Amino acid sequence: MNRDRPRIARLPAGELHAVGATGLETASMVRYLVEGGREDIVLHDLSADVEAAFHAAHRLQPADHRDRSWAALTRCRDLRTGAEHLAGVGSAAAILVPVSWFLHPANDRLRAMRDRFVTYPDACFDLWPGPVAGISGSVGKTTTARFTAALAGSVFCGNDREAFSDLGALARQPAERLMAFEASNRHLWNGWDRVLDVGVLTGIALNHEPDHGSFAAYREAKYSLADRCHSFVLHAGIARAYPDAAGAAARGASYGSGGDWHLAGDTGHGPGGRTFALPGAADLPGPDRDDALAAAVAALLCGVPAAEIEARSRALADAAPRYRRTARRLAGRLVVNDSASCMPASTAALVGAMAERFVLICGGDRQRYRPGEFDALAAAVAASPHAALVCTTGPMAGHLERALCAAGFDALARCTGIPDAVDRALGVAEAAVVFSPGCGTGSLFLDKYERGESFDDAVSARTSGVPEADGAVVPDGEAAP
Repeated sequence: MNRDRPRIARLPAGELHAVGATGLETASMVRYLVEGGREDIVLHDLSADVEAAFHAAHRLQPADHRDRSWAALTRCRDLRTGAEHLAGVGSAAAILVPVSWFLHPANDRLRAMRDRFVTYPDACFDLWPGPVAGISGSVGKTTTARFTAALAGSVFCGNDREAFSDLGALARQPAERLMAFEASNRHLWNGWDRVLDVGVLTGIALNHEPDHGSFAAYREAKYSLADRCHSFVLHAGIARAYPDAAGAAARGASYGSGGDWHLAGDTGHGPGGRTFALPGAADLPGPDRDDALAAAVAALLCGVPAAEIEARSRALADAAPRYRRTARRLAGRLVVNDSASCMPASTAALVGAMAERFVLICGGDRQRYRPGEFDALAAAVAASPHAALVCTTGPMAGHLERALCAAGFDALARCTGIPDAVDRALGVAEAAVVFSPGCGTGSLFLDKYERGESFDDAVSARTSGVPEADGAVVPDGEAAP
């Protein structure tokens, strides 16, 4: 641990500045300090419309959190935006920064001041008195982090706009309680000081490579989680897919099919003949079962009793992110909203899980397209005996269509947006409608949550008055590495 750097509970004397003040991470740190009596904070933000930027970042937080965070910002000493952004920051004794600070050229001058940074993961870890499980990966990390918190009866924090972010409440938790922290590639790039109790790497796929310069560098950022924890587990498919994962794999255990930890029915098996019951896994769609297994392993390694994990597993389905892979039936037609799928690998796994005729709606935007990144998704669609039509949308539509045609699948419809795609999909009689973008949102939506709401709104507008049946479940499938 670097004991010389500023810590949120032990800030040095002098000026305190906060960068990216409207974002969830920085605003949460500001709120903790302001509510503790520190109001002499200079705020900086790149947004021209501060209130709109704050709403976009906080809209999924509880209303009382939004109100308290906004009130804390208004009590600070100064707000500097536009041409004044970062004015005077050189004199700061400590600087609160968000995970994404390095993505903006306007923040380049901050690089020389990194020894003065207070980051959100370090703030959480410094204040949290109990064990911490850090979960990362290209696919499955949010679900695994949520499942870990659910199985441990604890708190889910980190890289999700619905995550718990009241730092004052974190500091008041009992020392035996577990934190499940979702760590993004950007958290890993920035680093943190605490050695976590457990690290989980859920899977790796082509993603965010512009942040790191290459896909290989992105993978190395993910592998670095193995060096930041006492116990480490990673999905068995990672080492099979990427030879450069061998070093990370050697520092821990694997999970999933063929792994050191694996599920047989509702029983988990681990090294040394260790077993535990996970009955709630049977109620989950196939791609989520490995996430449940990883969560159970993380909780076990952090000392949560197996009996508690078994009991809590029965409610695991309720812990899944509300915006991910929800399913319902309308007049016998399955409608799947998988709006959080920003990765082709995630959509490919869902396609492979489908056991009835379906129309896939996919597409969106990518930070930067790399040739071949949709090939595995296209192969999954072409191999499915149930794929009736693929509706493509957004800037990536052409790349998706070329990959699908090259794989031998040509039942395609280019759509102007989600409402048009829903119209096309509902026009295919009795086919399930599967919305799984496999791409980011870019400038098309505020975030994946709004994108999911857009799909739900489009379906609702076109099926008004049609009876809805609860309890639909996405068919089984195997999670991608």
